[in-house]
Amino acid sequence: MRFLVTVAAALALSAGSAAAEFPLTLDAQVGLGIGFGHHRGSSTGPFGGFAALDLTLDRGSANRWFVSGLASGIGAPGGRSQDYLPDTYRLDSIALESVIAGVERTRNDGGAFVKLGAGASTLDLTARDHPDEARWGLALGAHAGVRLIPPPGPVGFLIGVRSHHVIGSGTHANVIALVIGLSIAPR
Repeated sequence: MRFLVTVAAALALSAGSAAAEFPLTLDAQVGLGIGFGHHRGSSTGPFGGFAALDLTLDRGSANRWFVSGLASGIGAPGGRSQDYLPDTYRLDSIALESVIAGVERTRNDGGAFVKLGAGASTLDLTARDHPDEARWGLALGAHAGVRLIPPPGPVGFLIGVRSHHVIGSGTHANVIALVIGLSIAPR
């Protein structure tokens, strides 16, 4: 969270007075979907969830820069692992926390958007009969949706589909979810 505040301040200072509108948009969203994780030959899933906070810099063009803080979880009630031998590793759940930066492509009048980004993530692995593990990984994200901000604004809604993939040493996880949220885009 401290990272997002620092980036927000840097983006606001770099925006200057060139834009007639306030240059930042804040989106907060949650969603549910499918998710799978794999580590040491064991898998978990099929349920996944999201919580995300995006900060976007609008400099008056169709291309915008964004920074996103994401938290995702993957698992199933009781875990997905099957009854193997007692010494077999059985993955129950994975929690992902990521910071992603990238570009958003949007129509100049708002509405539909697409975001692509990359960053870093931690993976917290929970397995039956094994100590929890934490790992670092490469985070990749994509988001497509629609921002609906009724006049006079600045508060509106967004709906979309979001994907969060993390690749770590011997571990990978992904979540694809339908998301809804609030958007604050001062004008």
